Amino acid sequence: MVFFWFNSATKRISKIGDGLKTIELPQIENQSPGTETQKDETADWKIYTNDKYGFGIRYPQGMELSEKPYSIYNYSIFEVELKKIKFLFSIKITKTKDLNYLLNIPEAKSIKEIIINGVTGEEAEYPSATESIINNAYFFEKGDETYVISAIDYNNLSESIDLYKKILSTFKFIQ
Repeated sequence: MVFFWFNSATKRISKIGDGLKTIELPQIENQSPGTETQKDETADWKIYTNDKYGFGIRYPQGMELSEKPYSIYNYSIFEVELKKIKFLFSIKITKTKDLNYLLNIPEAKSIKEIIINGVTGEEAEYPSATESIINNAYFFEKGDETYVISAIDYNNLSESIDLYKKILSTFKFIQ
């Protein structure tokens, strides 16, 4: 009797094992807390590219874009400005690498290396000549040209810093 019970149990267990092979378990992605994918807040922004100088940025709807020769400094050759009410974002392209000359300030407080979209540059913090709360400028070199990215906020609003950083995060060389 034990033999028949053992034989019957073995057959039932093997059928259960065969059944388990055909069950599909749900796929679960393991994510650590705080690693949720971020929505790209700039995805619906306009795209500006400049083939002559080989760079591009994204900017929000409602900002006015202008391109112009830039000649305040002897070595500057081109500027792109993005304007919103009392907020100005600019990219100046120049032939000089003298940061103090470019900033038109006595001396930057700190200069550190940064990387944005794989492009290595320098961030300079400097005393503001205006009421602006944006006291950082960014410098990237490409060939014999220096790209100077800065912003002025005449509203003195912290949202402008966020906007500045979001626009800056989209800067990239395209050539």
